[in-house]
Amino acid sequence: MRARIRHQLIPLLLRDFDAAAVTRLSRLARHAREVETFWRSLEDERFRALATRESSSAISLRISDLLFPMQLPNAGGEAVDDAISASTFTTSLPTLALTRRLVRRIFAELKGSREKLTSRHVDCVIDLATKSQSGSRIDLPGVCVERIFDRLQFTSVLAAKDDARNGETVPRNHDFAYTVSRPGPRESASIVVTEIHRRFNLKMVDWPPAQSDTIVGWGALDFDRIQWPLVLRNWRPGDSYHPHGSRRVRKLKRLLLESRIPQSARGSWPVLTSGGKVIWACGYPVADEFAPRAGTQVGLIIGEEKIIGEEKL
Repeated sequence: MRARIRHQLIPLLLRDFDAAAVTRLSRLARHAREVETFWRSLEDERFRALATRESSSAISLRISDLLFPMQLPNAGGEAVDDAISASTFTTSLPTLALTRRLVRRIFAELKGSREKLTSRHVDCVIDLATKSQSGSRIDLPGVCVERIFDRLQFTSVLAAKDDARNGETVPRNHDFAYTVSRPGPRESASIVVTEIHRRFNLKMVDWPPAQSDTIVGWGALDFDRIQWPLVLRNWRPGDSYHPHGSRRVRKLKRLLLESRIPQSARGSWPVLTSGGKVIWACGYPVADEFAPRAGTQVGLIIGEEKIIGEEKL
């Protein structure tokens, strides 16, 4: 009798158990779909907002945007600093998750799928963004990733070759020259260089400000030593000058090589000239004879920001 009861009850219990398990699994699957829909929607929105299609074979974005894709501009309207981003990036797991998705998304945009892209490849891209210098690069399956200043550029190797054969390659070296008139007292000059998507700001300040070696050597000129107008132009073969803190005149080409600046970026490297002399080159100390020193009364501070057209990244 008991055996017959057990024989009848066990199928009923198993049926109830299977129904409950199926219900729970169905609920979990629905939740997983909802979570994935959310992440994909966020990934799509951030990709459209942050990535720039350089050509049919290349996509780039700011390193700070990749590391902190949800970072809003600060109160001054500036994007988060890249050095700060690199040092604090790994402390934010939600940021890391979205960063990884953006890397995979850019790869898929160029390759047509995410096939052959592994988590190790994604980690290598993150290391390139956080630990390398401009000019460094890595190779993913069919995609080259290169650090150019504060940006990472992803280039499809096969698509780039096809573009070159079809004559569709967009030249990355741009010639430009902008005349900069002498600003009035307490005024600043702003020059938008559309060829390289940057804005340069020249501001007069009373000297000395809160002095530091960084300001004096890298981003400030003695206003009274300058011969106006200035010319903001791209680097040209033969350019040389005496950087502040150096013992001798240096060729800018050699400085760019020593800094591992990629050849594709050298031709459009910004320099500032006064009376035909190079007095400043982007990323390097100002010319020694134009650097502030004892007796300097007015300084000219040089700043720059990345733009797309008239909009900041």
